[in-house]
Amino acid sequence: DSVDAVLRAADLDENTFVVLVGEPVVDGNVPSHFLNFLRADMTLQSITPQEVTQRYLADLPAIRPYAFFVAQNDAHSINLIREFFYLRPPEITPNYEEIPEDRQFVLYYAPMGSVRDTARAKNIQLQIITPQAGE
Repeated sequence: DSVDAVLRAADLDENTFVVLVGEPVVDGNVPSHFLNFLRADMTLQSITPQEVTQRYLADLPAIRPYAFFVAQNDAHSINLIREFFYLRPPEITPNYEEIPEDRQFVLYYAPMGSVRDTARAKNIQLQIITPQAGE
């Protein structure tokens, strides 16, 4: 439930980037506006599990915290996210009984500074600069 995810995200650290991973993709307009109303410092993006790729995760800036709200049965996305971030223990919704199980998101939170540098380094091409003669 995207509204539940937004309410939970509103309690997280400043400047958190919120990612809703769901199939079918969650319409991000309402949750994004709702989150902006609650916390103008946060950004929300809604993607499918197929969009959770090494390239997507490697391209996320390391200068902010991330909140990944992932469907309970999406082991692929969770495992890939764990390759790139040191995550806090997963958190289920406190509204477990009110929200149907197939609409619940599990929160995987990556605080600021939790990027696994070794994983990112594998995806970044290094550029070697050699000085010209006479410089």
